[in-house]
Amino acid sequence: MLLLPMIGFSSSMDEAHDVTMTAQGFWDTYHRNELQADLKYQGTRVSLGGIVREVGKDQDGDPYVIIYPGIHCKFSEEYYMHVSRLQPRTAIGIKGTVVGLRGSFIILKNCQF
Repeated sequence: MLLLPMIGFSSSMDEAHDVTMTAQGFWDTYHRNELQADLKYQGTRVSLGGIVREVGKDQDGDPYVIIYPGIHCKFSEEYYMHVSRLQPRTAIGIKGTVVGLRGSFIILKNCQF
């Protein structure tokens, strides 16, 4: 019988593929080569640190935060109060699942703090 150790086991595929970087670094990666960035990051959970550019709610009423230079982070309604307290030009850390570049924004969904 062969016994293999369980190294780095995670109950969630999102957690198993976490990437941490600055919002500017992530933006630069996407703008250097969108196709390579999509292959590497689409569907992956990323943790980004950056500066709040804008706070609002989308057409579905869900709160969002845009981080400089242009990362759009969509939150579920349960984060409405927390997002509403954020102010532009303040530092923030956000984790979300990468959707990809859409227009002039990189979209993250299922965002959390």
